[in-house]
Amino acid sequence: MDNDGNTSLQDLLTLVTSSLKEAEEALGAPEPKPTTINCEAITLYTTRYPLASSEPVQTSALSRVVYADGEKDVSFYVYAVNNKDLVSSNSSATIRSGPLKPQVAPTELSIQADNSSCVTISWKPPQWPNGVITGYQYKPNAESGTQWTDIGDVKSKQICQYTPYEKVQCQIRAMNSAGNSDTATTDEIRTDCTAPTSPGSLQFGNPEETNTGSKLRLKYTVTWMEPSETNCESISSYSTRYPASGSNVAPRSVTNRVVYADGNIPIEFHVTAVNNYNLESAAAVISITTPEMRPQLSPVYFNMRVDSPKCVTLSWEPPNWPNGPITGYQYKCKDEGSWTDILDSADKREYQLCHFSPYQVVECELRAVNSAGNSNSSTAPSVTTDCDVSTAPGNLKFSDPEEENNEGRQRLKYKVTWKEPDAINCAEIKSYIITYPKSTSESESVQNSVFNQVVYADGEEEITFSVYAVNNADFESVVRINNYYDYDTESRIILLYTGPQIAPTNVSVQADNSSCVTVSWKPPLWPNGRITGYQYKPNTETGTQWTNTGDVRSVQICQYSPYESVQCEIRARNSAGKSDTATTDEIRTDCTASSVPQDVTFGQPNIVQRSGRDMLMYTVKWQEPKYINCESVTSYNTRYPALDSNVTFRSATSRDVYADGNRPVEFHVTAVNNDNLESATVVISITTPEIQYRSPALSQVFLHNCHQFKMCNHFMAASSMAQRTNHRISG
Repeated sequence: MDNDGNTSLQDLLTLVTSSLKEAEEALGAPEPKPTTINCEAITLYTTRYPLASSEPVQTSALSRVVYADGEKDVSFYVYAVNNKDLVSSNSSATIRSGPLKPQVAPTELSIQADNSSCVTISWKPPQWPNGVITGYQYKPNAESGTQWTDIGDVKSKQICQYTPYEKVQCQIRAMNSAGNSDTATTDEIRTDCTAPTSPGSLQFGNPEETNTGSKLRLKYTVTWMEPSETNCESISSYSTRYPASGSNVAPRSVTNRVVYADGNIPIEFHVTAVNNYNLESAAAVISITTPEMRPQLSPVYFNMRVDSPKCVTLSWEPPNWPNGPITGYQYKCKDEGSWTDILDSADKREYQLCHFSPYQVVECELRAVNSAGNSNSSTAPSVTTDCDVSTAPGNLKFSDPEEENNEGRQRLKYKVTWKEPDAINCAEIKSYIITYPKSTSESESVQNSVFNQVVYADGEEEITFSVYAVNNADFESVVRINNYYDYDTESRIILLYTGPQIAPTNVSVQADNSSCVTVSWKPPLWPNGRITGYQYKPNTETGTQWTNTGDVRSVQICQYSPYESVQCEIRARNSAGKSDTATTDEIRTDCTASSVPQDVTFGQPNIVQRSGRDMLMYTVKWQEPKYINCESVTSYNTRYPALDSNVTFRSATSRDVYADGNRPVEFHVTAVNNDNLESATVVISITTPEIQYRSPALSQVFLHNCHQFKMCNHFMAASSMAQRTNHRISG
């Protein structure tokens, strides 16, 4: 019998021989021949075994080898046949064979998985049990060295000691009083699958700001690892939910997913693993609160309400996506260069502005502010402030008198002229009301829609002419009065004016480029003689010198900086003097590219883990260009570590970059202003110091001193020499 209790061929032969000897002893030693032959000779013997009815076997010998199973009752019958073919009566002997281990192994062996930890094996007894089967033994696997376990005389056994989806192959053998049968081995099967364990190492990556449609949001790459226990053949997919447990399932075949979030909100990411048996694990969950971002989008329901000729009230609601607590609001109205903070406005929804003129078209923008920056701006529908009393008509003058017959006598005729009020404070002036004394004791009011009135006066009479304007809102202006005293008609005074009346008209200005503007005009309405030329000032500042030009209608002035505010003055000249001054609207020259960013420097490096190795991290910083040459710098374009690197856009004046030790690197940066004009490039180059990873603290000291004392070249030279002599500068 071998180590596993199996019966060998040699054992079988020994058992058979033993049984035969026992049979011979029971039957007795065969006689040479029958006691009485009754003929010449015995020619052969006829035998039957193990029953009298068994097939006869003839032999001429006096013996026959027969076989028997263990513990069986067997009989041997023998007949003598003489030379006359006469058959004797039989001689017989009966014995019970000795014990013999079962032959062969149990039959019809099968195995089936009951669940993820149990299998059931079933069998039938051996074909030749060689006695009474007293029981069976099984092994839970076919591996060498595994112990056999006894069980009773049963025909099946459930074994529960396996893991999910484990390969299982069992063995079984029968037992009787003589020993064990051969071993039967089951087919190889697997236990049932169960749900896998949860995915591991679930984490959010670093956020990136990105535009999704018209909205700025945070982009995260969520990653995880395959479950530690698949509990089946493989993981077929992952089910993810975001941003909460109630979100729709998004199936994934890879171990990452890109998600988007607003600023300053709690978010959750749920992921489960699904194996090939479609069994789902428990969820791995990670929760974070996103960092603040500048508000998205702009304030909503932004409107303006007119309160008076000088005041409007702004009203609004916060942005739909504040991305953090709103700390305040800022406004900017048309022709105002910069944004103005609304004080203590975090919780305000209204704000009154009272710096406008009557009947002014008001156009304002509003934006929200949080700790991360400003929102986009909202523009309210424009409104017009209420009308108010206009200023008095301007430049009220008497003309030179002429003698003319009036009312039957010679009188002095004057043409009184005036200008429209400087501030109408409404849409238009619809009429003028004039009062002129008909006599010293009586006056008369007349409506007039033009800028002059002919009046008559006698000599040596003091006359008073008053005029006030009425705008379309029926507001009457302050009265403009002019007094005049004439001597007798024979020696009347002829008034002499000092120059043309009034200023040049239709004055306009336009920007030609970033340094030049062109001012255009038409002659004064009342030149009071021949215009000999014009004078202009490039700005309205006190002390600026007037410059002469000929009798032209435009002049180009080229002395400005890019995006400079320009407002010019122009006046006419004749032989008697100069006219009033006309002032252009205020404009700006064209933008040009800004000067380069200033003070570009690599900061002090730090050693960090990146891409599975130690690297140097620098924070490259720079300052806004000295000359923006437009309203503002909107962004910076950076390239690193070389000129052909991809452009990285930045709104801040710094960028973190990474480098290996002892590498030449370049950082390129340009400024882009709000007219999308890009500056020249500033390039800063360094060769990074070597790093040794045995002592991170010492490396930081070397790197700090290297940059502080501008000794990086010496540091790197020393490092190279140390390499050649098998010594290194430790980091």
